Amino acid sequence: PGITLSDYSQSENEEDVFIDAEISFNSIEALNEFLMSDENDVAVLQNDGGKSTLTYTLFPVTGNDFSEENVAFLSAVFADYAVSIDVTVPSDIESLSTGITATTSRTASVTYTLPEILKSDREISWTITW
Repeated sequence: PGITLSDYSQSENEEDVFIDAEISFNSIEALNEFLMSDENDVAVLQNDGGKSTLTYTLFPVTGNDFSEENVAFLSAVFADYAVSIDVTVPSDIESLSTGITATTSRTASVTYTLPEILKSDREISWTITW
C-alpha cells in the first residue's frame, strides 16, 4: 500500500540486460517500507518554511565488506556497469548535493558506477531541496 510500479521495461544485448523501473509513492513511510528499511530510514523528508528536502541513502557503506583484492576484482569485472536514479519532485528543484537537474526543473538524476559504490568508505547519500 502506498507504492505503485508506474512503468517497467527490460531490454538486452548480447552481454547485458537493462532494466528501467519507475515507482510512485504517496509517503516517505511507504517508500522506506518498500526499500525494506527496518532500522534506519533510507529516505528522510524534512519540511521547513515552504521548502522540502529529501535525503536518500542510495548505498550504505560497502568498502569494509570486501577485501581490497575483491574490490579490485569486482571493479575490473563491472567497470562499465552503473546505477542511475531519477527523482521527480512536486515543484522546481532548488539544490542538489550531487547529480544534475534532468529534462525538467522538477527531475534530478544521479549515476554511480559499480566501482565507485564498491570503493566508497562511507554511505552514499543524495539530498534534493525543492
